[in-house]
Amino acid sequence: MKLTRELDKACKLRATNLGLSQSAYIRSPIERDIATAGTSEQRPAWVRELLAVIAQHENDEHRRAS
Repeated sequence: MKLTRELDKACKLRATNLGLSQSAYIRSPIERDIATAGTSEQRPAWVRELLAVIAQHENDEHRRAS
C-alpha cells in the first residue's frame, strides 16, 4: 500500500503510541471490517457506544504505557 510521506510518518507515530507495529495498526481496521462484513444487521447503538468506549480506554492505556 502506498502512503504519502506525511501519512506514513503519522501512521508510524500513531502505531508506536499504541504499542503496535505499523503493519498491525494498518491491519486492525481491515480485520474489524472483515469480521463484521456480511452481517446485514447493524449492531444496536448501545453496543457500538460500548465498543467505542472500550477502544478509547485501550488507546489511553497504550499511551500511558509508552
